[in-house]
Amino acid sequence: MQTRKWLHSHLFPSPITGNLEVSCFGGESESDSGDLWRVEIDGKDDVWRREQKVRFRHVDTGAYLHSHNKKYSRIAGGQQEVFQNYILLSY
Repeated sequence: MQTRKWLHSHLFPSPITGNLEVSCFGGESESDSGDLWRVEIDGKDDVWRREQKVRFRHVDTGAYLHSHNKKYSRIAGGQQEVFQNYILLSY
């Protein structure tokens, strides 16, 4: 929220895993379908309740938002890689 950027999917590989890279990109007047995500709620409810698990699925690619504990060493040193994964990981 603070950056005023979109959670954006890129159609090029992420540096660590080689999955589709995700970053903050664009702004209020810059947006495209790379910014569209669907929230999938764990369970049968249509309402996201506190402490209920959710997944974010990219509308165009169908891949899920994912991260891991591996950190960048050179680019954005110390930050985690965020990417899309086509494998559905358990909650």
